[in-house]
Amino acid sequence: MNKGLQGLSFSKGKRRGRSTFGVVGVGVLCLSLAALGTISSTASGSAASHAPKAAASSKKMTSIVLQLALVPPKMVFLGFYAAQDKGFYAKNGLDVQIVAESTGVQAVRGMVAGHGFFAAGGSDGLASAAAAGGKYKGIWNYASNDLSIIATKEITSLKDLAGKTIGVTDKVGPAYTLPLLAMNTVGLTAKDADFAILGGRPALVSALVSRKIQAAAFHVDDGLTVVKKDPTLHVLANMSALVPKWWYGTVLVDDTYARAHRAVVKALVTSLIEADRWMLANRTETIALGVKYTGFDPDVVAQAYDVIKANNNWATGNEGMNSTNVNYTLGFYKSSGVIPKNSKINYGNIIDTSYVRDVLKKLGPSTK
Repeated sequence: MNKGLQGLSFSKGKRRGRSTFGVVGVGVLCLSLAALGTISSTASGSAASHAPKAAASSKKMTSIVLQLALVPPKMVFLGFYAAQDKGFYAKNGLDVQIVAESTGVQAVRGMVAGHGFFAAGGSDGLASAAAAGGKYKGIWNYASNDLSIIATKEITSLKDLAGKTIGVTDKVGPAYTLPLLAMNTVGLTAKDADFAILGGRPALVSALVSRKIQAAAFHVDDGLTVVKKDPTLHVLANMSALVPKWWYGTVLVDDTYARAHRAVVKALVTSLIEADRWMLANRTETIALGVKYTGFDPDVVAQAYDVIKANNNWATGNEGMNSTNVNYTLGFYKSSGVIPKNSKINYGNIIDTSYVRDVLKKLGPSTK
């Protein structure tokens, strides 16, 4: 059984800041390496106490570290960077250090290891950490599912995945769980295909084009890129259409910290919602920002922007993280072995929407 983040020790010690776009590597803290893999720190900042610190500026700022999925980022994560570039963090009194990891699982692992109190990535990271005993809460659903399964031309149905090699970035995370869920819808299990763990999402693109793998789950901009490289590839399944109840991603926080620093949590959620609303209203500037951070071709970024906007993938309110979706997704994680089958975690004990509800009283409801 895939143990995800099970078995880790949650004794924390001091939280540490790290250089932006740092990547996790040597072991830190008391962690179960069998469950977590090896974690390293390329820390260049000074150690931070559990209480927020004031940044050196004319305005008192609260410094926080946010562990974020994917480096380089995909368009669906652009709001975290737009909030930085367009000043939404600063406007709300935050000095945010974004630490980008290769996957969402790594982002959660970094937070568990003591690098900050916030992380953002796939819902499996929160589920696994909570199932292992961590006191973490999902506070906002930053985006809905934008992933699709891209396959070689000879694979014309999900049943054709039997006996094929599917590329993944980890045996936890949407790149693994979503193809498996798609296979389950046609009666296939993890034993019916080979899952090849590759070194990050860029490696999935080259592996599919070279036919080292025959299918993989891609974010919209990755998918557009890989099909542009090889037009014989095609979208086998749109995951949001195939499994509309899937709970995709979340911003999560250490619950003890959040209770003690409620205003900081609300400031972060406010900044991110404001950034998403700004992106939806400013296509040209957002595309330029997307090219800057993702490194994708401008045409790909423009297409990805239009797809994300049309599909309402960026969250501008409190959509997507409801009890139906969360409990459905947790049920799959239990049945597939991502978390233990006897785990007691559910919507009620790992989700806290009180922060975003308070924010929306001030900002007003989503207008999209």
